[in-house]
Amino acid sequence: MCLHDILAYERLRSLIAGYSMQGNQLNIVLFFIYSLVFTSGCQERKVCPDDMSACWMECVDLMSDGENCGVCDIECRTDQECIDGACHCLPYLTYCGGICVDTLTDPENCGICGIACDSGEQCVNGVCRCGGTGVDCGAGETCCLGSCVDVDSDDSHCGSCGNECGPGESCVTGRCRCGTGPECDDSKVCCLDYCVDVRTDGDNCGSCSTACDVGETCVSGVCRCGGSGPDCSGGDICCGSTCHDLMTDEEHCGNCATVCDQNEMCVSGDCMCGGTGPDCTGSDACCGTECVDLNTDLGNCGSCGNFCDLHEAVGGCVDGICVIEQCNSSFRDCDLVPENGCEADILTDPENCGLCTVRCDEGEQCAGGECRCGGIGPECFDENICCGAACVNPFNDEHNCGSCGIACGAGELCVGGECRCGGIGPVCGVDQVCCCTECVDRNGNQDPCEGCSPSCGMGEECICGYCVNIEWIPIPGGAFMMGSPEGVGEDDEHPRHQVSVPDFEMLRSEVTVSQYQYCVDSGVCIEPYSPGDCGTWCDRCNWGVPGRDDYPVVCIDWHQAVDFCIWAVGRLPTEAEWEYAARSGGQDIAYPWGDQQATCEYAVMSDQFGGGYGCGLWHEWPVCSKPAGNTSQGLCDMAGNVWEMVQDYWHYDYISAPSDGSAWEDPSSHARVRRGGAWDYMADSLRAVERKEGGGFVDNTGFRCARNVVP
Repeated sequence: MCLHDILAYERLRSLIAGYSMQGNQLNIVLFFIYSLVFTSGCQERKVCPDDMSACWMECVDLMSDGENCGVCDIECRTDQECIDGACHCLPYLTYCGGICVDTLTDPENCGICGIACDSGEQCVNGVCRCGGTGVDCGAGETCCLGSCVDVDSDDSHCGSCGNECGPGESCVTGRCRCGTGPECDDSKVCCLDYCVDVRTDGDNCGSCSTACDVGETCVSGVCRCGGSGPDCSGGDICCGSTCHDLMTDEEHCGNCATVCDQNEMCVSGDCMCGGTGPDCTGSDACCGTECVDLNTDLGNCGSCGNFCDLHEAVGGCVDGICVIEQCNSSFRDCDLVPENGCEADILTDPENCGLCTVRCDEGEQCAGGECRCGGIGPECFDENICCGAACVNPFNDEHNCGSCGIACGAGELCVGGECRCGGIGPVCGVDQVCCCTECVDRNGNQDPCEGCSPSCGMGEECICGYCVNIEWIPIPGGAFMMGSPEGVGEDDEHPRHQVSVPDFEMLRSEVTVSQYQYCVDSGVCIEPYSPGDCGTWCDRCNWGVPGRDDYPVVCIDWHQAVDFCIWAVGRLPTEAEWEYAARSGGQDIAYPWGDQQATCEYAVMSDQFGGGYGCGLWHEWPVCSKPAGNTSQGLCDMAGNVWEMVQDYWHYDYISAPSDGSAWEDPSSHARVRRGGAWDYMADSLRAVERKEGGGFVDNTGFRCARNVVP
């Protein structure tokens, strides 16, 4: 063969070699084709011995050469050898279906040609063995992972090796089935004969039989409280979206909906009052370790510990509110605020005196359920106001004109709450004095009123242009016990009480007929009754009777006495001032002179040993006729001669009487008070504490004046 034909020859040989031929057959065909096609044109040949043949310029034994077996270039396969010019299988191999195989190991020709091992089996020493070490699987069996299995029923190799049925599935006729149902798809798992999605199934969350607790939702195979919270564990239960221990959680005790009441504790899933008491039900509430009804319990009314301990009251609890069932003694619930209890003592409360809302006036105190001026005086009515312990009319009271403590000056009268000169004149300025009815500047003059008349003589005082024989006696003030001790004297002299009297001045004598005449002449006073003016009632009147100028004027009423005192730049004394002066400055004595029994030696009186009425005259005497009966300060006739009218209204006792020396202006009647006794009364009526009512004209009654001390 020529060199350029080699490639064509090789392609032809490769093509023919694919047919199932023994070695000699293949060589003969190739040699035949070689002789016909490739002999022309190639003249060079190798000369070989007789038992050798020339192949490609080499001498070969075509009977045994594996690369040129029987014919040049006929090469035996690696599993063949050249014998007698033909390719034969190696001695340990067997020719099966055109190839040489080892029937001891070939799974397609195991033991003999055509015997194929099943899937998963290996050919070992000419025998099919499962996994190479097991047995030869029988009919209906399949070797899977070294074991013979029935793929029609094996759950791990259902239908084919490695096809494992899911949890809960069974292999039936080579198919995985959930119980008696179908095979579950990839998104589901078989759980108790049902295909479920363990990613969302609350009874099989993440795996079969893993049930989510109440309130939990299966999300991506995990139980989550409320769908967004954690997976509750350790005995916790899902409530809403949070986990709680229902054995101890007071907001979720025993179950999610049970909230323990205030002060209750959750113990073993039960709400217990204080942790040891019962579970409070209904309207009961837990207080401490006990269940109580806050609507009715006195010790826990409305809330624990709110004890209905109401001030001065018996309390009760109604609908959780402390109420007053009964007030103690004199206490009342005047503000209608039960929490304060019965806050007002109507015996002492000035805002609720005697009754709720009864308010005492300024200066009054509530005593025994009555508004009393200063706590011991009377209750003030109408225009009267309380000053100290006395009710006064600020429109006419010279001591308290306009308001308490505003005293009118000498010669001034309180009219309409203003101190007016002489009662009808103007209101005097600070540097002025009242002279009769005119305000006169002091201008440094100690007695500016002197200019109203010619100079007066010794013992005379200028009053509205008249030189009047009148004398004022200073009485230093002080405190004394007014009235009679218990068991002594008359009823109207009790109770004995302490009175503080300020400094004042009093006329040395009772006002005389001649002194009163000046007031009549000045046009201020009106004439008293004269004998004959009113029948026998006026028989002993002394006005107009010759020789009576120095006698005390009688047969006048209280208003005439007031008019004279105003004209004389004074006033009537208060009853307290009069008794204080009559007892020589408040001394504890029976008469102005002391404790000696009254006789005609000391006073003009009715004395059977001194001649009878008027010490024998049967009427009054000239003033200051009995100097032995004068007071320590020099006052005449403070016992006997004539009764003397004072400023105060008449009262039958001293209960609620003023204690500051002021007049008792609260009227209990129209009568006024008379003091001192008279010419027709015996010794007992001349005592300094003796009192009589009066105020009208009487032939045995006169008066004397007092006045404030001007600084």
